[in-house]
Amino acid sequence: MVDEISSILAIAIKNEKMGKDFYAEAALRSPDERGRNTFSFLSRMEEDHLRILLAEYQAFREGKPWLHRDEALEVGRSLDISVLPEPEEALAELLPPFIFPPADKAPSIEGDIAALEYALKMEERSYRLYEEAKVKTPTPAAQELYGFLMAEENKHYKVLREALEYLTANQTWWDDWEKPFFEG
Repeated sequence: MVDEISSILAIAIKNEKMGKDFYAEAALRSPDERGRNTFSFLSRMEEDHLRILLAEYQAFREGKPWLHRDEALEVGRSLDISVLPEPEEALAELLPPFIFPPADKAPSIEGDIAALEYALKMEERSYRLYEEAKVKTPTPAAQELYGFLMAEENKHYKVLREALEYLTANQTWWDDWEKPFFEG
């Protein structure tokens, strides 16, 4: 069970790092400020999740009990996220990386649409990962954390779906009065 918990956390950490990096890159490549803001927001949220999970991983490896997510985020903010645990098992459930257009190609709405479509798959995969982790863990504090992360990924999915629908229909990001509410 100890190895399984450690492995689940390592996979979740890798998953959140991939999400953070993907959204940061999508923000750099979006041709629209509203798109850049949306992707940047999601990158920051994934970084928070990464820090929470990294703090939980560290506490677990030190034999400490699960932290409340607020405490884990506080601890996680002091941790170096450039050095992360590598999952021992294959990451078969992770999506292949998104291939961005060459850097010399002009950013486009089509690129944002492709990024949003990929992001929806990424968030759905994350939700399933946390759902499975929640079922596998007997610890109520861990179940609460995975439930929180499931809810977060679900919020991200809804924002992305609405953005994709609007962007596809209108070929522009939403106006300020139409954008989804990001604070939760």
